[in-house]
Amino acid sequence: MRIPWAIESGSRAWGFPSPDSDYDCGSSLTGSPSLTRAFSVLRPAMALRWLRVHPDAVLPPMDLPALTAESEVSPEVAEAIAELIARKSVTRELGDGRGPAVLEAFVGAVLSAAEGFDSLPSRRNEAEVRLAADRLFRRQPDTFG
Repeated sequence: MRIPWAIESGSRAWGFPSPDSDYDCGSSLTGSPSLTRAFSVLRPAMALRWLRVHPDAVLPPMDLPALTAESEVSPEVAEAIAELIARKSVTRELGDGRGPAVLEAFVGAVLSAAEGFDSLPSRRNEAEVRLAADRLFRRQPDTFG
């Protein structure tokens, strides 16, 4: 059996495991209004912030501490993220606890700033991007045969 494409995800891949974190491959599921939920909202918001700070880049770091360090966030936001990671490292995977208010405000601001993203003009020729993606996916069966 071959597995041509696998994605590690979840708190370990993102740099904020808890003592009982498992290893996620493909997707990460959450179902609790807990620290896990706080991270499941925070990590994508940080990726959006990173992309705004690095407009010519295409792939934000997977690790939340690296993402935070490269995203030009306020010292208060960086400290709150570090404290949340520290709390999660000693809390059960679906343990209770809410994210700090400063992070809720940060996430809200990032999401508000991203609302107009889809209406921005493309910086790349869409036809060329689609052609390159088509070529890549057509080569995949040959690569993993």
